[in-house]
Amino acid sequence: MKRMSGTVYSPSPRKRGNIAFFLVTAIALLAPLPSSAGQEPIRIGVASMITPVDTVKYYQAIIEYIGDRIRHPVQMVHRRTYEEMDDLIERGEIKIAFICSAPYVKNREKFGVEILVAPKVDGSPTYRSYIIVHNDSPVQSFPELKGKSFAFTDPKSNTGRIYPTYLLKTLGLGPERFFERVLYSYSHNKSIEMVAKKIVDGAAVESLVYEYMRKSGSPYTRQTKIIKRSPPFGIPPVVVVRDIDPALRGKVKEAFLSMRDSAKGKAILEAMMIDGFVEVPDANYDGIREMERAVARLPAAAKTARDRNTVHFGVIPRDNPRILYEKYQPLLDYLSTKTPYAYELVLKKSYEETVTALATGETDIALLGPLTYLEAHARYGALCILKARGADGTARYRSVFIRKKGNPRKGLTDLKGETVAFAAPKSTSGNLIPRYLLANSGIHLNDL
Repeated sequence: MKRMSGTVYSPSPRKRGNIAFFLVTAIALLAPLPSSAGQEPIRIGVASMITPVDTVKYYQAIIEYIGDRIRHPVQMVHRRTYEEMDDLIERGEIKIAFICSAPYVKNREKFGVEILVAPKVDGSPTYRSYIIVHNDSPVQSFPELKGKSFAFTDPKSNTGRIYPTYLLKTLGLGPERFFERVLYSYSHNKSIEMVAKKIVDGAAVESLVYEYMRKSGSPYTRQTKIIKRSPPFGIPPVVVVRDIDPALRGKVKEAFLSMRDSAKGKAILEAMMIDGFVEVPDANYDGIREMERAVARLPAAAKTARDRNTVHFGVIPRDNPRILYEKYQPLLDYLSTKTPYAYELVLKKSYEETVTALATGETDIALLGPLTYLEAHARYGALCILKARGADGTARYRSVFIRKKGNPRKGLTDLKGETVAFAAPKSTSGNLIPRYLLANSGIHLNDL
């Protein structure tokens, strides 16, 4: 890596490749949303899923069910990483959340979250970590993965990172010394898919997700095998903050515990392959605490050293994290096969944070829009090394206005006094260009 202007990283020529991408944005004409009778929605966070990421609809169904039972509007808040959800909980922006077991342990110690309920699956409120490889792999045990590529899920995941790191601790090693290449998938089902497609040699995944996919007939689980199972751990719980209103806490808890007693609740649980929700003691998570203490004693270099052969690739957050991952991870996987480097996708919550990550060296390369590039160049001296080519072969794209089918409005002048949705403030096609076009038509924000 070569440091530019003291702050910005720029890749050397050997790290540069032909990267193509398409910028597609739209500004939609939306009808006003109905109010919720003046009640502020209860925001319920979802960070840890005990079923695959594409079953997020079931979590939405659970949350809507809880809202119906307590007769109060609710809103699901999903975040890509456990850390992002932990921050929301600590700041009090989320009062109730589905989180991973390891973050629960940390958050209880740090700012006092408490278990509300926990799911019970196959008769037990516990789960395991599975170490998996491809069916064709000759690897039969965890130590045989030395020198291989390996997928963790989230840096704070119990089954997807802490347990395999603990196994390495028993061998006197850290991940950077043991594996040839390590990457983070940020979802258990994506890790399983990567092993099945031979993108990585092995992965640590949650047993609940693996078994759900196996029972659902997933081709990815059929192409993989389990070479090691961990001891049972306390299952990812539903937690609440300490200062939650006691009456609200009691209503939400009762709604979870009684889900199987109603036809609608039972149908949701069966779709997720969950027996139901139960009360569990904090002691169920002591095994995780013991592993974390052991991992914490790893030499500092093993825990904090950044792999010089890993390129950290930033992308501005045009879509939700799951869509961005599914869109760009195949590109990074392709680059890893064509260059001597591993690539890790780094997603931030805003355009500003994406630029800052490039400036501070958290990312080495970033895929920016025109406006964010100009900001990064002006403020930090970032350099453009590639431009995208669209389907027409040119390095250009457009901003388009769209309307609902059947909407009679035909031109920009018809938008005066109407509702218009813009994208992020730093979006070129989703904010800057449409506002410019509207201004040229004599329409400003206070006219909308």
